[in-house]
Amino acid sequence: MQDYQAPWYLRNGLFQSIATTYWYGTTWSWWGERVPWLSHLPLMPWQEHIFTGADQVPLRGLWSCPDNAKGTLIVNYALTGDVDNGWYSRTLARKAYSNGWAVLIYDWRSNGRSAQLSPVPSSDGWREGEDQLQLAMQLVKMGCPEPVGLVGFSMGGQLALWGLKAAVENNCSLVRFGAVLAPNLESNRSIDYLLSTPIGRLIEKKFTHKLRKISQQRLENFPEAVKPGVVECINSMRSFDHYMVIDYYGFA
Repeated sequence: MQDYQAPWYLRNGLFQSIATTYWYGTTWSWWGERVPWLSHLPLMPWQEHIFTGADQVPLRGLWSCPDNAKGTLIVNYALTGDVDNGWYSRTLARKAYSNGWAVLIYDWRSNGRSAQLSPVPSSDGWREGEDQLQLAMQLVKMGCPEPVGLVGFSMGGQLALWGLKAAVENNCSLVRFGAVLAPNLESNRSIDYLLSTPIGRLIEKKFTHKLRKISQQRLENFPEAVKPGVVECINSMRSFDHYMVIDYYGFA
C-alpha cells in the first residue's frame, strides 16, 4: 500500500492562504456578521470603547462579555484588516464568545479608527506589546474576567507574541497565555522570502498599497506629523518602516 499523498493544494500553504482569504474575505464583504458560515452562532452584543494604550495612545476597540465568562481574549487582526472588516478576527471572536469567553478586537496603532485618533504610528513591536497589557488591565476593570489571553493570525500573531513578551518582562499576572498563527516571526527573513517569487512580490505590493494608504490618511489627519514628500517615497514595506516608523521613533 502506497503512502497517502495529499493533493498539491493541501500541501501548499500559500495557495491555502490565498484561497481562504479570497473566499471568506469576499463573502464577509457581502454579508458581514450575517455570513452563512457563522449563521449557527448568535450575534454578539458589541460595545464600542476608546481604550488607552502605552504612552496614552488612544485605541478604538469593540468588546463583549457574556455572563459567567471563563476568561478574556484580546484578538489581533493582520496587516490588511481593521475592526470593521477583519473577517478572521470577527470569526474568531464569534466562536470564542459562543464558548463563554469575553472578547476584545481593537484597531492597533495607526490602523482603522485608531489612526484617526492619534498620529502615532506602529512601532514594529516596541510599544504594541505594552499596548496589550494596558488593554488587559482596562478590560478587567470593566468587568471582564481573568485570565487574559492574546491571540492573532499573521501580523496579528506577531502582535500577540509581542504582548506575551511584554507580559513576561513586566511581570503582568493578568496575561497568562496566547495562541498564534504567525509565519512572519523575523521580518527581514519573511520579506526576503516574500520577494523571492512572483506571487510573493504581488502580495508585497498589496501590503505596500495598504501601508501607503495608512500613510496618506495620517498625512490628511495629522499633516504636522508627516514630513513633506514622504508618502510619495513609500514604494515597499521596508521604505514604510524607514520613513513612517524609524523616523518617528528615532530608532538607530
